[in-house]
Amino acid sequence: MDISKINIVKAATDGIDVDIFNPATGDKTDLKIRVVGAMNAAYKDEVFILRAEIEDFKEQNKLPADASNKQKAEFDIKVGKFDDNLTAKFLAKYTLGWEGMEENGKPVPFSKQEAERIYAEYPIILSQVQRAMTDLANFMKA
Repeated sequence: MDISKINIVKAATDGIDVDIFNPATGDKTDLKIRVVGAMNAAYKDEVFILRAEIEDFKEQNKLPADASNKQKAEFDIKVGKFDDNLTAKFLAKYTLGWEGMEENGKPVPFSKQEAERIYAEYPIILSQVQRAMTDLANFMKA
């Protein structure tokens, strides 16, 4: 067996093109986003930092034991928004480029800042990219 076909660390570092699908129709769009994968060494290390940042945020904003249900719900919303923003920033860091990205009929040039904004404003794109980055089968050669 040629083990180079299962070298997902190299493939994760080289990156893959993620096809973005229309969630309403299931049809593939012409939008492709190039990202590194979860087996990339820097990505793997930073996932631990990302999780720690979320836990630190929760600890710093901890509720008293007698918090009301409303306070607990508000806390969960606050943590969710923090997590979403941090995830958008994290994924943008590991986005290498894109093609076919338009917004309101105008091309969106790639930059890390634009990637972070797109991920924050378009959770459908964020979730598809995040899922593809962590699916190891996407990084194996046929």
